[in-house]
Amino acid sequence: MAQLLPVIPILNHLISVNDFLIAVQQARLPPAISTQPENRTLVTRFEEWQQLLWQAYYEGLLNGQVVAQADEIHNLFSKHIETQQEVVGILCEPDNPVPKVISVVDEVVSYIADGEGLVRQLAAIATAIEGADEAEVTRLMALVAQLNDAFDQSEQKLTESALSMGTTVVATAIDVSVALATEQDPIKPFAKGSTQIAKDTVHEVVLSATAMSLLKQLQSAWAKLDEASLALAQMKMVVAQLQAVIDKQGVTLFALSQVAKEWQQVVDVTTASADSWALGGADAINEWSARMHQVSFSAASQTLSTSQLLAAAPQLLL
Repeated sequence: MAQLLPVIPILNHLISVNDFLIAVQQARLPPAISTQPENRTLVTRFEEWQQLLWQAYYEGLLNGQVVAQADEIHNLFSKHIETQQEVVGILCEPDNPVPKVISVVDEVVSYIADGEGLVRQLAAIATAIEGADEAEVTRLMALVAQLNDAFDQSEQKLTESALSMGTTVVATAIDVSVALATEQDPIKPFAKGSTQIAKDTVHEVVLSATAMSLLKQLQSAWAKLDEASLALAQMKMVVAQLQAVIDKQGVTLFALSQVAKEWQQVVDVTTASADSWALGGADAINEWSARMHQVSFSAASQTLSTSQLLAAAPQLLL
């Protein structure tokens, strides 16, 4: 029997990375910070880092390497023209012991590390905001933390049953912005996005009754903030989003390390002896690439007003 190579673990770890990086990619600094001339360089560097990190992950690693390589290998097997050397050539560069995917994982990790200095500067700016009601902001941030937990409950991960449907499964990473207090002032109270699984494009995000209740409380608390407290709350939210990504003990870096570890298992089968390839290695890679081929990834972003959110309970229509 062919060795079963990791599919669900690889995809679920990529989904975890999706959730945090799409939230960071869509984060916006509050006007109290971004409109100040002395912060112009920092704001520019922050925006450049956001785009570079997302591109390195979503275009470079996810679709440019993981999905593309699995599809290319599946195509070879479908046409019955595969050889061990061709499969190795897809996964590895000539004379480079590090597989292509793992090299790009290292690049993404490097981009994440580049954000550490930005987070320190943004955290310092938040600390320097004067006149804010820190007790009220702390209470609001506790609501945000609870809302994040509730939002996390709605997330779907890939399962074996999803891959047994016989059709392409779409994993859509969704960033939800919520316009609280004013329609012109959208914020992102979630430290991470959510990935929804469907047979085609995802049209809705499902939130629990608990999440909707917390959202109402957050709306009420947000409306009571004065200008300084509003700026502090917004900055704390942005810093929390970034910290969740750069934290060396956090989910994002752990998930990336697991992708590299699991991908190496696939590579090891292709680079084993010719006898191993003939006695089960080729079958294992064929089965692995066929299942990986069933999954595609997309990303979506939507800003919803509080009235839309509350009227749509328990579903948020995208």
